[in-house]
Amino acid sequence: MTRPRLGVYVVAIATLFVVLFLRWILDPWVGDSQPYSTLYAATALIVWLGGYRPAVLVAVLGYAPATWLFASPRATLAQGIPRGPLALLLYLVTCAIVIGFGEALRREGTRADAARRDADRHVLRLQETESRFQALADCAPVLIWMSDESGATRLVNAPYREYTGHDGNDPTDGGGGRDVWRRLLHPDDRDECESVLRGALRSHASFRHEARLRGREGGYRWFDLCGRPRFEASRFVGHVGIGIDVTERHEARTAAVQDRLRFEEEMKRADRCKDEFLATLAHELRNPLAPIRNAVQILKARGAQETELIWGREVIERQVGQMARLLDDLLDVSRIGRNRFELRLARVPLRDILQNAVETSRPIIAESRHALEVVLPEGPLDLDADPARLTQVFLNLLNNAARYTQEGGRIRLHCEANGAEVQIAVSDTGVGIAPEMLPRIFDMFSQVETGERARPGLGVGLALARRLVELHGGSIEARSAGLQRGSTFVVRLPRAAAAPAPAPRVAEMLRPAFVPAKRSVLVVDDLKDGALSLARLLGHAGHDVHVAFDGEEALAAVERWRPEIVLLDIGMPRINGYDVCRRIRHQPWGRDTVMIAVTGWGQEHDRQRSEAAGFERHLVKPVDPSALLSLLDTLPRRPSMPVPPHAPGDGQPLPRGARV
Repeated sequence: MTRPRLGVYVVAIATLFVVLFLRWILDPWVGDSQPYSTLYAATALIVWLGGYRPAVLVAVLGYAPATWLFASPRATLAQGIPRGPLALLLYLVTCAIVIGFGEALRREGTRADAARRDADRHVLRLQETESRFQALADCAPVLIWMSDESGATRLVNAPYREYTGHDGNDPTDGGGGRDVWRRLLHPDDRDECESVLRGALRSHASFRHEARLRGREGGYRWFDLCGRPRFEASRFVGHVGIGIDVTERHEARTAAVQDRLRFEEEMKRADRCKDEFLATLAHELRNPLAPIRNAVQILKARGAQETELIWGREVIERQVGQMARLLDDLLDVSRIGRNRFELRLARVPLRDILQNAVETSRPIIAESRHALEVVLPEGPLDLDADPARLTQVFLNLLNNAARYTQEGGRIRLHCEANGAEVQIAVSDTGVGIAPEMLPRIFDMFSQVETGERARPGLGVGLALARRLVELHGGSIEARSAGLQRGSTFVVRLPRAAAAPAPAPRVAEMLRPAFVPAKRSVLVVDDLKDGALSLARLLGHAGHDVHVAFDGEEALAAVERWRPEIVLLDIGMPRINGYDVCRRIRHQPWGRDTVMIAVTGWGQEHDRQRSEAAGFERHLVKPVDPSALLSLLDTLPRRPSMPVPPHAPGDGQPLPRGARV
């Protein structure tokens, strides 16, 4: 214990004098019965104020004056201080008791004061720590709370209060904070989340769970709720937890799941469309084969009449044309899908395009006995367009109207100018389009399901029509009031900017002139029927034709005969058409030979390979006979080439080849 300061001794001496003075004043009333009572009181006071050392000083210094002034018998200055051993012993024992007891009380009080000061400092530190934690928690962009061992919420941060409207100690909450979560949780998430929280309380463990919490405004948001247990002196005292707003993440995850489900559904729908397309394609290809086979049998029959032979030829021509158009549509769709489609634009009258489409579609319209109404504007209406492709668009719309309209229906084609664009509408009284099909009617392989379709299609016509119209800078729209209520297709196209020089008629652009001229032609194809039929066709047109059935035969034939034109297939055994063309081009006499590829490969890269190999033209099977004959007759003449002595003309046969 530290020593008392000097001031304490001064106070002790001053207190002694004051006590003696007070006893002297009270002496008339007290007498000499209690000469040391005030001295005992002063000693106790000094013990409490300054400790036992000043108290001993007061007891020692106060004994003599107290005895001399207040003890009996009273003494005088001449007699001196009375000396009684018993009185002195009694005085010392009493002072010792007072000093000891007072010192014990003082020390206990000091310890109590120190304990109170320590407690106050601890409380202050706790308050400062809580204040810092609260300030830190209030700045966090998440919900933070602390709960006790019963799960009651006791401390929350500002975002928690702002979002939920609860401060963690709601007096209206009968559960002391335990029922807050029940009111905040979404009804669909309540049972599962409460089960997680109860399990964490029982096991004193961490927890993590996603749930929706209601805000003070009434809406719900998704939160990732995380909690960790708190322990004090190894005793579980509750959880501290945070809630992170994961609404955007949850919505993105939900959207991703929905997108995946939609994608899977689209893939299933695409797979169904693909299966339907393949089945329909097989149907469409088999349909022309049946009449072709029947017509062939009639042509082979003995005693067939001339009218039957003419009918058979016409059937075969119509059905082959139908198959060729089918393949052309598929190739056009492929080219457009790969952005490899090019338009041959020219200034053309719209009237000619529409009239050509109407005339081409009349047979199918007449077959179903439909009434066709055509309304065209009076004045000239020109477009900068590819006439063949626009004719294809309107022919497709008219044919669709005829297919999907019950026998004896009405079809109307109406055209009118509307400012800088022209609008063409093709409407019918047919089966109509269901509302859910309207957004997908122009998708590839989409088909209208009505149960009444007599002439199914591949589902590529409308997709092709839309892309062709868009390539012309226009748009196409489908309208229908529902099933069995007809449909209307509206095409909008931009008009030509200004009147140019007189434009050629569409018929002239679509039908090139045919000028007969004899050429020497070599036909090469590993399909013998294809090679011989094409050779006979060219032979009937007056050309001098030879045939070969593979690449080696073709090289030998060219070497022997030196033809002016070679119609060469690409996919052949032994040597393919590309290599045959390259070998011919490497010969001095082969540089002037006209090399034309006639193949079933019609993709853009196939054309590029043909050009790189040395071909001048690339024709895709089946080739239009009139177009091929016109091409042969319009090709420029090449200089005459000397024929080697062993050419077929001197009687030596062409190896495995045939001459027509």
